[in-house]
Amino acid sequence: MNKREPYGGRTRKLVVALDVGTTFSGVSYCLLDPGQVPEIKGVTRFPYQELASADSKIPTVIWYDKDGNVREVGAGAMRDGVESIAAVEEWFKADLFKLHLSPKHLRRELKASAIPIPPLPPGKTIVDVFTDFLAYLYMCTKTFISEHHPNGPQLWRSVQSTVEIVLSHPNGWEYIEQDKMRRAAIRAGLVPDLDEGLKRVHFVTEGEASLHYCISNNLNTEGMKSGGRILVIDAGGGTVDISAYERRMEQGKQFYGEMYKAECHFQGSIFVTENAKKYLQILLKKSVLKDDLRYICEAFDKTTKPRFRTSTEFAVIKYGGPRDSDPDIGINNGQLILPGPQVAEFFKPSVDCIVKAILAHQQSILKASTVFLVGGFSASDWLFKSIRSQVESEGVTLCRPDGHTNKVVADGAVSWHLDRRVSSRVSKFTYGVKASENYSESDRQHLRRKSRSFRQFSGRICIPGLFTTILPKDTKVKEQQEFRYSYHVELEESDEKLIHREIICYRGSRNTPKWVDEDPDHFETICTLEADLTNMIKDHPPVKGPDDTYYYTFDYDIIILFGMTELVAQIAWEEKGEEKRGPVRIVYNAV
Repeated sequence: MNKREPYGGRTRKLVVALDVGTTFSGVSYCLLDPGQVPEIKGVTRFPYQELASADSKIPTVIWYDKDGNVREVGAGAMRDGVESIAAVEEWFKADLFKLHLSPKHLRRELKASAIPIPPLPPGKTIVDVFTDFLAYLYMCTKTFISEHHPNGPQLWRSVQSTVEIVLSHPNGWEYIEQDKMRRAAIRAGLVPDLDEGLKRVHFVTEGEASLHYCISNNLNTEGMKSGGRILVIDAGGGTVDISAYERRMEQGKQFYGEMYKAECHFQGSIFVTENAKKYLQILLKKSVLKDDLRYICEAFDKTTKPRFRTSTEFAVIKYGGPRDSDPDIGINNGQLILPGPQVAEFFKPSVDCIVKAILAHQQSILKASTVFLVGGFSASDWLFKSIRSQVESEGVTLCRPDGHTNKVVADGAVSWHLDRRVSSRVSKFTYGVKASENYSESDRQHLRRKSRSFRQFSGRICIPGLFTTILPKDTKVKEQQEFRYSYHVELEESDEKLIHREIICYRGSRNTPKWVDEDPDHFETICTLEADLTNMIKDHPPVKGPDDTYYYTFDYDIIILFGMTELVAQIAWEEKGEEKRGPVRIVYNAV
């Protein structure tokens, strides 16, 4: 169904997908040789993981010393003795740092979860930490390829200047978060800070990467053929990403389009551990072993949580030795016994979140015939069984990969770059621009805002603060579909010819306001588009205004492509009856 064609390029290339997860991270890659069918492989050996299985991923952890230097990363950051060295030498630990990159509008949900996010090390920004971690993953990739391929060092040298980098991220992340990751990739030395280098950094959502993994591995092929609609649930360490797709044929090829806007919820596996921690804090409050809370939680996270299968049996947390006992609360010989139903309660918010999403989709007009549960958290038998027991009665077939669930995003990100099976996406919010319109004494809205009015060089009086929608939310957008907004600009001869236009996002629940000041808390500037008009207006003679000031007048369109995984923009104008186009620089807001 999804046979991949031989690579048609003329020169060898390398695609590397870096999956930075909340708790664990991994790398997949594909060496593209002309005439050969691409094969996706994984980096299966990292420092201090020489004895790990072939699906190894590394902990998303970095230790910094007090001078801000990286001391240990990944598996090395978790090896025996590091905690003691860190305490003596005053190191700082960066873990769960991916959550610091969460979009502003999702931080409310994250805050409501009450999970304590460890602060970043002193003097470090989230871009700093991402830079160091990406640099480490890339170094490991270079070492692995150099050591595991014939003529590895020579091979690496032949492709390192053209490597295509794919960075995956949760469904809820957007353009601002992508920009921060792009800056980290540049600073990490993955690509040069040039147009050629920037074009080699690509972004894909974890939901879309998971879809491509399912397609390329022919999971539940018959179900996908018969129904054509699938729901992909990527349950990871921090987030649960939910994506719905519909199969369609375009020009004789099979593609998928989003049916509904992608979802992102903070209900990954770390929240199960946090629920357990809150329960254990109360349980141990008056115990002589209350200082063992940290070690009990770590043992729960590493062994009890992933092995929990049934609520009809007791669950055991093995964390200590014979001297660690408090029979009154169920601790004997370093083992804490918990009732199965209580452990099930730790999972319940995550289970409920996923079940609610599945049932909501089943109640819609377009029902999914198959639901795929993927991601590291999907390896939990209890999670899988609990969800399946609640959705089977609704006619839902729940599936999960038989292979390594924690490889899904990295492998899928490479597959996305090679195959590009998604041809349309659904806008999550309303996007538009701030504009102005000619003042009218008969317009009550204009009268309310008269104090903000301004006069153009032509003498026109305008009212600013108008929100003009370019792309409404919940709109299905094809990849190459263009959205335009027309501008009229008046510039003095002495004015700078570099224009700036902001792209605004409205995240409110009400009908899109016409004016930004009607619901200001739900408007957010996503980015600023910059374009140089110098060469465009050079053949336009200045005109004389009513106050004898000479100025330029120029009409142009901003063209935006929202249907891709990244924002793309151009400027267009008419010259001698023919449309011309030029580049636009996108500057993202630092939030």
